[in-house]
Amino acid sequence: MSIVVPPAPSQESASAIMERLARLSQDEAPEGQRACAMRQPRALLIASCLLSAGGMLLLICAIAVTCTPHAALSQVVFLVCETLL
Repeated sequence: MSIVVPPAPSQESASAIMERLARLSQDEAPEGQRACAMRQPRALLIASCLLSAGGMLLLICAIAVTCTPHAALSQVVFLVCETLL
């Protein structure tokens, strides 16, 4: 993530520049303009984590079925797939 600092007017003093940079570091909008900051809601983060965990579980099941098709875990996966389909 990068921070874009708007150009300073040539007559701006050093103290004014420091104040403007302080406002930018505190996520305030420069010179009264409201910046649109896209922030992800917490629900989206939780959904992403749950989907990632589900994907890891499916990957483990796929590896188990591929490597050892006659193992107990593979047989359970086959039964679940037959039940769902």
